[in-house]
Formats: sequence, structure tokens, C-alpha cells
Amino acid sequence: MRLDIRRIPVVTKLKKTSFIPEMKRILFAALMPLLLLMGNTGCNHPSPTVANDSIDSLSLRVGVLPTLDCLPFYVAEEKGIFDTLGLGIRLFTYSCAMNCDTAFLRHQLDCAVSDIVKAQVWNIDNDSVRALMTTNLRLYLLTSRQARIMNTESIKEKIIAITRNSVCDMTLDNIARSVKLGSQEVNKPQINDFDLRMNMLVQNQYDGALLPEPYASMAQQRGARRVSDSDSFCKGLSLFVTHLSTLQQRRGDLELLVKAYNIAIDSINARIDKGQGHDILLALPVIGVENDTTLQLSHFTHATLPSDSSLTAARTWATGRNLIPAKKTAGQLIDSTFVKGHNNR
Repeated sequence: MRLDIRRIPVVTKLKKTSFIPEMKRILFAALMPLLLLMGNTGCNHPSPTVANDSIDSLSLRVGVLPTLDCLPFYVAEEKGIFDTLGLGIRLFTYSCAMNCDTAFLRHQLDCAVSDIVKAQVWNIDNDSVRALMTTNLRLYLLTSRQARIMNTESIKEKIIAITRNSVCDMTLDNIARSVKLGSQEVNKPQINDFDLRMNMLVQNQYDGALLPEPYASMAQQRGARRVSDSDSFCKGLSLFVTHLSTLQQRRGDLELLVKAYNIAIDSINARIDKGQGHDILLALPVIGVENDTTLQLSHFTHATLPSDSSLTAARTWATGRNLIPAKKTAGQLIDSTFVKGHNNR
């Protein structure tokens, strides 16, 4: 269900540098009003999967994204796993991570899916956020059919859509660094809504984009090319976070949530073994996912904690971007109450 906008995705202006071809710069500037107009359909209000308002005060409010790493939450809801365990829960789907983050920070959500950059930034000032597990988000760099980008060396001076100050931004910097390019040598318009970012890519409105699944496969099916991915640089990009107060007050519910997550993963893997991977994707609230024939699902892993190396890499990047003061002591972020193993994929 598509609802009214809460916040228009920010589309940043490019610097007028001499290395950007004049025609591309003029075209991008001409597209600015169109991008803002299209943004009116992006970053929607959340769509709850449960309509009974009478249980709101007792239900755990969980913010999720319509991405493959969140599939276990949707399967747990669809299969009645939460109900079987006696867990009252409402899943709120956000079409972009920015609005999910905002709702979480305003305590409109008890828990949410976020990432290893933003969660560490949040915890610097008040140490009130805890991460219970990673949901193993992966990002893919795709390029449009007309961009003539066949490898990562070709991204210099190109326009690649991302979400700023996030693992998406960090991943693009890592890709650029791998071919000895500086962050400023790639132009990064901010398109927060996943669906909007994908559609603009396949319509050749910019050169490339960082996308999660299933949007990456849907874009590829419509002609985009995969060039690189986040796993080559940093794994376990996402975190399932909660407030310290929620952890203290609703420990039993959170334990059931992690248990339901793992049961859902067992169900997903069993379906994959039976060759029914495509059917599982229908649990995602993504328009057009039913037509995606290119995404081949691999087995999901049970809930794990993010690796120390991934957290350190994210903190180092965030410090270099001045998102985290260099001399600031990190607060406690990871809580291993419900999950013991680290993600060493």
C-alpha cells in the first residue's frame, strides 16, 4: 500500500567541477524539478501489517524495510509464527531507511532495522541504543544501460544514487577507493526511496545506483548491469536495534522476536531446498517482485552479531566523515543477551 509522503527524498546538487561533461551537468540540473515531483510518492508513511488498533499499547512496534534481509520478519508474520509464540507485534514497513530511522529515534518504534554506521553515530551522545543482531544486508552497485560503465574503474565522474551518511555512502566510498578514486570523484545524488532509486536507474536518469535486493535483481531484469557489491569490502551492514529502555522493560518479548526470526529462517531455507524460493519473495511488500525471475535465493543464516571488524570499519569511515568525533569514546552498542555467535561470513 502506497501512502502519502512524510518527507521528500533529498536530491543533492552537483558541484560545478570541470571534469563533469557539460551536457550531463545541464541534463541533471534540468531533471531536478522532476526528481522533487517524483519524490512526492517516495518515503511514504509506514504501512502496518496488523490493523487492530486495540492491541497497539501491548504490541511490540517494529520498523522494517521492504528488502531481502528483512524477509524473515515478513515470513514470521505471514506464517503466524509471532502468534504461535504469543508475541504481540506490529511490523511497520518504510519505503526508505531515513523515515524508519526517524520514527525509531522519536520512540514511535520499539525496534527497527538500521545500519552499522548510523547506529554507532546515534550512540555517541547518549548511549541509549542497543543492537541485538545483524540482518545481513548486502548492497550492489548497478549501472544503467546507457552509462557505459563496465567495471568499477569507470565510475569516475559518474552520477551514482545513494543514501548519504549511511552504509550505502560508505560502500560507494569503498568501491571508489578500491580503484584509487577519492570520494569527491564520484557524484552522489541522494535518492532515499528504494523503488524510486531503482526506477530512475532503469530509466537512465543517472549512471548508477547502490541497491539492496530485491531491487537490484529487478533493475537487472530491466537492463541494468551489476558492477560490484558490498560483501567485497564489509559484511553484515545492517543492525536490528532497540532502545535501552525497551531492552530493560520488554526483554521477554525481544527474546521471542529473535526466536521467531530464527524459526522463519528455517521455514525460508526449507522452501529454498524445495525449489520454492521465488514464492517466498511474495511475502515482501514490493511492487513487481512477483515478476522477478533473476533473483536466486541462497540459504539465510540464523541471527548473528555483527563482526568486530565490520563495526570498526564503519566507525573509522564515520569518523573520517566527521559523523563521529575522533576522540569520542564509543558507547556500548552490541547486546549479546539473545544472540551469541558473530557474523564471520
